Amino acid sequence: MIGLGSLTPLSLLMPYFCSSPQLLLSATAAVGVLYSIAFGTSYQLVTHFTPACTVALTTGFVSCGVVVLLADLAIKRGPYYTQTGLNRLFAVVAAQTAIGLLAAIIVLRRHWKRLTAAGAAGSADLVAAAAAGAGNGKVGRSVSGRVIIGLPRIGSSSSSSNGRMLLR
Repeated sequence: MIGLGSLTPLSLLMPYFCSSPQLLLSATAAVGVLYSIAFGTSYQLVTHFTPACTVALTTGFVSCGVVVLLADLAIKRGPYYTQTGLNRLFAVVAAQTAIGLLAAIIVLRRHWKRLTAAGAAGSADLVAAAAAGAGNGKVGRSVSGRVIIGLPRIGSSSSSSNGRMLLR
């Protein structure tokens, strides 16, 4: 939420950072950091869903470039932007980011209980289990004696393991 939530207003303000190279460089660096936060967080969450969700996430991050290209072709007249055109372009970017934020909120709200249960497994137990040889992908026992099982993917009809390990 921090990444996409911060990118939306930053995108709207981006045309106003063009007044000095230092402001533009700082804003561009902020966009890069916030984008990496959004991208990294999304990939961490998508591991709890079916493999098709990973493909959809990647497609969403990549296909937004096509939308920006189409907006660029529609808005820009000649080789340079007018101030109004630049504002419109970044408004399109902000709208895209807001749609992505809304989609993320909907997915999180819909699956919140499942995701928080998956996160409550305890990372210390996972490290201990890996040290005890549970990292071979088979069901095993952790140092504490608890059975290690695979977390079924959300949307999967079977309860087979997907490589994510939890302890019970």
